[in-house]
Amino acid sequence: VPPPGVAPRRGPKEKYVNSVLRTPKSAICPSRTESASAGQDRRQGRLMTSRHVRTPIMAPLLLTVSVVIILFMRHGDSLKFWSRAAENPSNTHRALRLQRDVTKEKESLVESKERRAQENPKEISYAAFGTSNTWGAGVKDLDRETDVYPKLLSPNAANLSVRASGPGTPAMCLMSMSGGFGSDALYDVIIIEYHNRMLDEVDIVALYIFVDRLKKRFPDALVVFVRTWYIVGMIGYADPAYGSWVDIKQWNRIAGADTPPFHSDQFAKKFIRSVEDGFQWMWRNSLLRRDENLSQIASSVGAEIISLPRPENAVDFLSYLQYFAPDAHHLSIEGHKEIARRVAKIVDRVGIHQNPRLGSWDDAGYDFCLNWRRTGECPLKFQGAGVEIENWRPKNYALSFPFPTGGEIFFANPTNVPLDLYVDFMAYGPLPSYYPLTEITVEYLNTEKGIMQLKPVYIDPGEYWEVHCTKPALIGTVPPGEYALHIRPVEPGKEYPFRVVGVNLAEPRIRFDTPEVHLVEPAECADVQQMQD
Repeated sequence: VPPPGVAPRRGPKEKYVNSVLRTPKSAICPSRTESASAGQDRRQGRLMTSRHVRTPIMAPLLLTVSVVIILFMRHGDSLKFWSRAAENPSNTHRALRLQRDVTKEKESLVESKERRAQENPKEISYAAFGTSNTWGAGVKDLDRETDVYPKLLSPNAANLSVRASGPGTPAMCLMSMSGGFGSDALYDVIIIEYHNRMLDEVDIVALYIFVDRLKKRFPDALVVFVRTWYIVGMIGYADPAYGSWVDIKQWNRIAGADTPPFHSDQFAKKFIRSVEDGFQWMWRNSLLRRDENLSQIASSVGAEIISLPRPENAVDFLSYLQYFAPDAHHLSIEGHKEIARRVAKIVDRVGIHQNPRLGSWDDAGYDFCLNWRRTGECPLKFQGAGVEIENWRPKNYALSFPFPTGGEIFFANPTNVPLDLYVDFMAYGPLPSYYPLTEITVEYLNTEKGIMQLKPVYIDPGEYWEVHCTKPALIGTVPPGEYALHIRPVEPGKEYPFRVVGVNLAEPRIRFDTPEVHLVEPAECADVQQMQD
């Protein structure tokens, strides 16, 4: 739970369900950005009332043998257990695969002095969680197995970063990402890189939940936060002619006849001329807020912080271009090397625990996550006209649900306690998004008691800023049993279908808010009622 002083979540976007779904003006529909928690009374407790309230772990969870194995319906097959010990070891259906190719020929970049002195020094075990930077995006010739900073620290490091995602992913999927139930993975040093996500309270709360789970599972690990920055998105100027902030990327496009690459001499000359002409280049105000929020979270778990070198004044950034990829946003190979060097110094100075303990998932919280964005391997059964695994970009896959028919995904909660259901979907910005507003309904398939279903919720896949990313949506809490997840786009005229890249179950006590999920009252919105009929 975040300490007092964390700023409240930003206000709702000025977009309304009635305009999208073309309801009569007399209809009273909530904003498309109304959070799932806002409608607690109407949902009769199915969704959380506050992201700061957690449900205590339920003891019966430990009484069920199947708690260690999540039961899912696999596509084109009967019900089978999904676990680490699958019939095909190369296809274990874990949510986020560990990158653990062992290369014994190479040495770790860093070993503590104490371990070096041992007769049989043990290699330090590293794990890294983070964004596209840690994953290795932005550089065409970068080798993710050797050139990213976790692998520079140790070729055996577990790079658990997820491209185009935030701290919500490890907050709800730490167990799955760490190998699942029964895994004995033990890390000496854990590196966390979410500095650029430290503005929205949703991300801040998710990071608090993640580090709380992390310390319960790996109580003796040295935790190191990485404070990054970037040129595109953080440097710009206030232009009265536009009436708003102008980012340096936008300026490069609109100023002059050419748009030279950031690393070129032409760009350097163009930028220097702008300074001579009186441009007041500055940092976004949000930079200091990110620093403060990250420092608070690091202090809460006694973590260290290392920083990518950055100038005090934004106008001096040209001397730091070496740390950035051609897009001036992601890390370059030299940027990865610099972070590795700084983490190495921390490890040398602080050292590591010689006999680290491994905490219990009873304390850290259980989760069962599936994600097929990078593999295209969806083990769940799905159906629907036009529903398919789509390879929509090289090495990017999704289950696509076309307008207006949509389709279903089948899954099960095999434990003896309720679990929160999250759906991972693709979001896009700036507005308007080219993904449709989509209705989600969970249908309980119980032949003895008949069919029951949760009230529908709606996912808004639009973002204000320029981004194309994966986001989780808290759909509701599902009791033990088998389910059909009905997914139906309700917004016409969009360029692409609604894309689902994962399904996750997690204990309610590690729940966090997902403001992309909204409630619509059928009694108040006539055309929504007609669609449901």
